[in-house]
Amino acid sequence: MSVTRADMVTELAQRLGDSGFDIWTSAELEDYIQDGYDRLVEETRCLWDTDVLPDYAAAFSYTEPWELDYFTSEFMVSGRANHTAVFERDYIPDSRGPANHNQHWEYNDSHVTTTLCDALADLPADFLELERATWNNLRLETLRSRLLGRDDSRYELTTGDVDAYLMDKDGLNVLRKWRVPAAAYDPYDFDATSDGWGIIRDWTDIVDDLTSMSAAWGDTVAPDGLEVFGNGWGILGPVYTETRAVRIEYRKRGHTLELNQPFEIPDRYTVYVRHYAQAKALDREGKGQDLELAAFYMSRYEAGVERMKERRRRVESERMVVMGSRDMPAVSRGPRLPWNYGEVVR
Repeated sequence: MSVTRADMVTELAQRLGDSGFDIWTSAELEDYIQDGYDRLVEETRCLWDTDVLPDYAAAFSYTEPWELDYFTSEFMVSGRANHTAVFERDYIPDSRGPANHNQHWEYNDSHVTTTLCDALADLPADFLELERATWNNLRLETLRSRLLGRDDSRYELTTGDVDAYLMDKDGLNVLRKWRVPAAAYDPYDFDATSDGWGIIRDWTDIVDDLTSMSAAWGDTVAPDGLEVFGNGWGILGPVYTETRAVRIEYRKRGHTLELNQPFEIPDRYTVYVRHYAQAKALDREGKGQDLELAAFYMSRYEAGVERMKERRRRVESERMVVMGSRDMPAVSRGPRLPWNYGEVVR
């Protein structure tokens, strides 16, 4: 059975000899657990995920970040841009865009004949470290703005196929595609009446674990490029192909733990999180403080982190046998990433 935050709070209180939460409150212990979980994931890089950053036709419904605070739940938010023509960006600080329509359906229903694509793409909120990026299944190079600008002073405007990406000048959790996508990719067409828009359907036979709205119906989710307000439920939206899209493989942060939500790491590693939380509780000034015992449990946490790192190093250095090929030696030095895997970027 997977360990949840509630399980760990109960066990931690028992180990501290404070099952009644007289010295440490439940909320305090929850904060220590979340802090330990975040730190463990960041130090070990043990969580991995993928995402798609499509070359969609850029639409915009607001021009400045502060406007997001004033949207209500019934308003459809498509994105941000503060200019509509390419030449305008030279006169606008902190430019984002261009975009020439306000909602994605305008492009999907062919009401926009000329489309503009935004070179900037927002990375996932849990992004920690990028391992690999591809466009049309071709590896993208990692470039630096200083070097790229030396060869092409107008690189932020140059359009064409995407050959590389930058992450050093446009803010946190923002990836810049180079070159600016010359054309937007097309959504799937399910049938003649749907116009490429997705529908809610029964996912019982596809996914076993769903948070359902009613009966066996699956969640609706936000389509690429849209932000969801209000109750957090998504809306019907277009489903896109990956023909013109950047796919990223990245190391991620752990999620914010809910009361009965299990950790994303194996149960055997959650004990290290408990060690960290116990050390922080015992280190806190006041009743129950024990600095010597706190240092002991912190050392157990640090030893656990090193054990996880060493496990990964050992797996990567193990010898492997290659069977069924005459062109390769029977035993190689160890597993290797594909030749075009890419460069790790934080």
